[in-house]
Amino acid sequence: MAQRANGYLHAFDGMFLDWDHVFGAGWRAVPREWVSVYRGCSVEELLKIARVGLTAPAPELRPPEVRAELEAIDRFRPHHILRRGVSRLQAIEASLTSEVRRATRRIEAVIEMKVNPAECAVVDQDAIAGATSLLDRRGRKPDRLGGAYRAYWESLVPLKDFKKYYSSIRTADGQQWIRGTRAPKGLPESFFRPEVLVSSPRVSALHVRMVRPEWPDTEEEAGEWGFE
Repeated sequence: MAQRANGYLHAFDGMFLDWDHVFGAGWRAVPREWVSVYRGCSVEELLKIARVGLTAPAPELRPPEVRAELEAIDRFRPHHILRRGVSRLQAIEASLTSEVRRATRRIEAVIEMKVNPAECAVVDQDAIAGATSLLDRRGRKPDRLGGAYRAYWESLVPLKDFKKYYSSIRTADGQQWIRGTRAPKGLPESFFRPEVLVSSPRVSALHVRMVRPEWPDTEEEAGEWGFE
């Protein structure tokens, strides 16, 4: 993996890349109203972020089944969501905390990024949990899933409001986010699997920093972190 250090020799100690020297140079200069969200990444994604920043994958670069799923979700956006320009296909997905859920893509590290809350929203992924397994071979969904997709979009809350009106609690079923008593009427009572949709076209490496590596269990996987 020695070739991967090209362009980052100032942060390379002979064995490992010091990510603290690659990311976060503009961390302290972000506007005060910006907030932190989190995301799981592979090493390859980290290197790409270091070069060009974090962007949503182009639709044609997503696995076909993932693209079909996200396009199906987007087809059920109500008009006020369309006007805001929020799209699940084109958004950068993130988490509210560093306890990110493991996805089908490989996660080898967790990053924290500063984002403008005006460009972010929170939706409850619990509304569509399990829907992917019902996708048929041609990328079509049974009509009954339209209700789940609508519920997903109906749960949408601007990130700024979510930060203001919701708090997390631990239950027997895991962490949940509950609406406070001062919240405006009409907001969802709770979120079981909140997902942050970042609509910014790009998150700069200046506004990203490493939280922790997700250390692998095997020596072979651990080699991904070194440069031989």
